[in-house]
Amino acid sequence: MVTKQQCGLKCTQLQEYNRCQSTHQVIMVRPHQFQVNQQTLVDNAFQRDSQSDEKTIKNSAYMEVTQAVAILRSHGIHVKLFEDTSLKTPDSVFPNNWFTTHHDGSLILYPMLTQNRRLERKGSIIQYLENRPQYVSTIDLSYNETEGRILEGTGVMIFDHMNDCFYVARSRRTSDTLIEKLATTLGISPIAFDSEDEYGTPIYHTNVIMALGTNFVVICLDVIKDATTRARLLDSFKNTNKEVINISWQQAKRFCGNVLELQGKRGKILALSTTAYSALSEMQKHRLSQHVFLQPIHIPTIEQAGGSIRCMIAELF
Repeated sequence: MVTKQQCGLKCTQLQEYNRCQSTHQVIMVRPHQFQVNQQTLVDNAFQRDSQSDEKTIKNSAYMEVTQAVAILRSHGIHVKLFEDTSLKTPDSVFPNNWFTTHHDGSLILYPMLTQNRRLERKGSIIQYLENRPQYVSTIDLSYNETEGRILEGTGVMIFDHMNDCFYVARSRRTSDTLIEKLATTLGISPIAFDSEDEYGTPIYHTNVIMALGTNFVVICLDVIKDATTRARLLDSFKNTNKEVINISWQQAKRFCGNVLELQGKRGKILALSTTAYSALSEMQKHRLSQHVFLQPIHIPTIEQAGGSIRCMIAELF
């Protein structure tokens, strides 16, 4: 039976589980009405206006998701694909922001900043997840939206599943109160820090500047201005045996940080866009390839909405 919990209540570990950083099971959403979300333009500097007509944009995004799913499946990744035909959810292609799953059997629903992103919490997806036997507890944090407390899933939180902690860059998409409550609920430690772009604006989502693999971390240290904070993060990476692969802010703007390690049938892969792949240096590619097989995926239309391949994939643990 699935139990419902409000935030602040500690999850009871009901089963033994083996923790790993990456998974071979994911959820993706294929949009039929894709468009750049006007409601998120305020703080997402990664969004870009398209010169193409509306029909071309929708068709291109549909095909990009279709091809991305096929590529992931060719690696043995189990992709549960949902269709979204709604005109009201332009960012539905990015499901990782509104829910996460965890090794202890938790399914967590998150509060979103904008009204149309809140509509992405589809009953069909939630029901699919709650019907899976491994998820024994649903923790619904979405009610915090009414009080202005926001926490946008793995957009803002980078979970280190092997070391019981998560990293989060503060922004309008985070709440310090919810960060602490979630940490208490899951029994893990938050590592919060500040970041900013060249204009002094906080980076809207942590996952455009940072990605964690089993044995490595991709991070843009340029946007972390405080030297003490940088040192604290580097100490954490050292203590958890992560090779640090630093990317520049220019590379981050080309989605080099918005990448995701997955468990393929022949070993770990790194899903990244062709935009990101072309922006990485040969040395960075070489260092990453010591840990994962690099799999570029062509999604230029979707990237105009301000997110890349990592945002398109919601992991199932």
